[in-house]
Amino acid sequence: KKKKKKKTNKQNKKKKQMNDCPNLSSVSVQYISQACSTHLHCLHVRAMELDRNTMLELSDRCKYLEELDLGSDNMYIGNSSIDDMCVFSLLSLCNLKVLSLAGLHNITDKSVCSLLKRAKLECVNLNGCNSVRMDSVCQTLYETYANDEEQAPNDSLSEPKSELVSSDDVITFPKHMNPTPFVVGVTGPSRPFTCPTESSPETQFRFNSCLDANATFRLSALKLANTDVSDVGIGYLKDLPTIQHLDLNACNSITNDVLKLFAMKTAFPKLLCLDLGLCVQLQQQQVYEFSAMRTDIRIRFY
Repeated sequence: KKKKKKKTNKQNKKKKQMNDCPNLSSVSVQYISQACSTHLHCLHVRAMELDRNTMLELSDRCKYLEELDLGSDNMYIGNSSIDDMCVFSLLSLCNLKVLSLAGLHNITDKSVCSLLKRAKLECVNLNGCNSVRMDSVCQTLYETYANDEEQAPNDSLSEPKSELVSSDDVITFPKHMNPTPFVVGVTGPSRPFTCPTESSPETQFRFNSCLDANATFRLSALKLANTDVSDVGIGYLKDLPTIQHLDLNACNSITNDVLKLFAMKTAFPKLLCLDLGLCVQLQQQQVYEFSAMRTDIRIRFY
């Protein structure tokens, strides 16, 4: 009798792509999260209206999700169904590496920065997120990298730690946000809320997040096209040694001064591709002079 071959981890991995499916709804995503569970590693649901309950169920059931695309096809029109509470639910995805939130107009830097602090993402797409203060995002990325650098020597001298550390965190929202409690079926997990009261005019959301204690800063691709990122934000990014691809297309707040940052020999040491297209404040001659100085970077400008 022939022995049955055991399925490898690679064969068990599932990838679902449901982009541009207008007839699908949150129920479809809930079904996939239930059917695939921990075997789901990649999910593309761009341009789909998703509610908070669906996002929470997805995060709880699909713990090994590595790639998630929630963005909108048209970042100018955008998608308003996904809000900060939905982004906070992603904090439990310890293995998440690639995340697209492009064109989500109802999320802010409060949730995005919290996610960037905890998740070890390799590729982040925030194109067209016009409610997110990108300078704050850039500052958060720099601080996260700096903290990792400070902790690296200490970790090597200390006792070995388990790879994943679970912790309960509390996020506080202003009263006007008034989030509604998550309800995920009878067997689903519960996420306690402290609702606004006269004595406590804020809403607290408690979640369980997994922290990778031994991980280092991994961000290699960052897309900030059509956002309000300024020269100040780019100043935070210049010292990040892992960034290889940076998209600043149509970022109208950056000026010629930012080219001086890119021209520095110590800035962006591994940068390979830089998109400066449609940046209205950049002068063509200045960009050409900069490109001659940094021949190691492929620059897109028009």
